[in-house]
Amino acid sequence: MGDIEYLHAEDRHFVSMYERAETDPEMRAALDAMPGDSAKYRVFVHHEGDDETPQLMSVQFDPGDYIEPHAHRVDEIMVVLDGEARFGRRVFARGSSVFIPAGTLYAFTAGPEGATILNFRPVRDTGAIWRDRTKRGLSVT
Repeated sequence: MGDIEYLHAEDRHFVSMYERAETDPEMRAALDAMPGDSAKYRVFVHHEGDDETPQLMSVQFDPGDYIEPHAHRVDEIMVVLDGEARFGRRVFARGSSVFIPAGTLYAFTAGPEGATILNFRPVRDTGAIWRDRTKRGLSVT
């Protein structure tokens, strides 16, 4: 049996991906692989996760931020906490959630007010597979 991990709301502090990469080699490698301006967002990691424990983070996007098509090696659930996220023609407002299976290629744009998204993954996954590096057979959302 493991220890319970607590995180208090007053400890919540968002940092840019660039700040995070200064102390996290995995994040540095992930940033180096990102196309364009995909890393403009800010992250607050609730629980880092590892190969056996879940990862939970809040991510803030500015109005109109576009995240290039990519996939992850693990399933993820995204919950829109504030603003909205646009996946193609579909608009997901505050309170909406999206389940994205592992290996599914997707992109999204933050709405006109920006977006804050809660992102859950069953294990730590800091990288992405960008569209130009994906293998055949990935679905597109």
